[in-house]
Amino acid sequence: MYQQNYKLRTYDCDKNKIAKPSGLLQETQDCGDGQMESEGLTYIELFDQGKAFMLSRLDMNIKEELHYRDELTTRTWPCPSRRATFLRNYAMWRAEGGQTKDDIAVLVSTQWTLVGVEDRKLLTVDDVDLSQYTHDEYLEAASGKLKISKDEEASLTCVAQHRISYTDSDVNGHMNNTYYVDYLCDQIPELEEGTHRVSTVRVHFSKEAVVGDTMEIWMSPKMAPREGADQEFRYLFRTIRKSDGQMNIACEIGLVPVKAV
Repeated sequence: MYQQNYKLRTYDCDKNKIAKPSGLLQETQDCGDGQMESEGLTYIELFDQGKAFMLSRLDMNIKEELHYRDELTTRTWPCPSRRATFLRNYAMWRAEGGQTKDDIAVLVSTQWTLVGVEDRKLLTVDDVDLSQYTHDEYLEAASGKLKISKDEEASLTCVAQHRISYTDSDVNGHMNNTYYVDYLCDQIPELEEGTHRVSTVRVHFSKEAVVGDTMEIWMSPKMAPREGADQEFRYLFRTIRKSDGQMNIACEIGLVPVKAV
């Protein structure tokens, strides 16, 4: 299984020296890019063929409180996929002195779609050869789809707006999927106060946010934890494109208290 080693940097962490979810997501996706480069067709080679992977769903469980300078082993593997849904896992373990510990510290399960770069036409698993990559079974970080009820949706209020700019964009020409969580975390008072950390993230991606768009951020009040999830409480979010009123993402962020030092 493909893996790489990483040590958490200052820009991955918050004022409590605790890893931010965006820092962890960027490292996991860098590991995925590394596997593509090491074992077969690279992302850019795929892009040059007029194809691109677009993230459609992400579930992340941050099981342990990770800190600045912690050593991590990151692994990733594509999973057996069907039709137009591509499955991939990422996982992180603490490491010490080159030895990886037994328990998973972070688990991320993702679902991707393959699209044509120019026409955004949906492609299937038969349109790209991934057989050269090391595969393994799919591990779900959360079961089922993220569902926001009518009552929950009615509780959402617009708390911020953000214009998508140059620094938000990536090689696909839209806001990078790891950046959304930062803008949502900015709205959570317990994170700014430093009393809590993010323990779970669920994101369903709908429409791209491209440079020049303005994104409205809609947020729920503090909510009771989701059944079976490692949360003290959670918040729900939607982001909406002002240009046409369509949703970019729906998201749930769960939090737990910071451990006493």
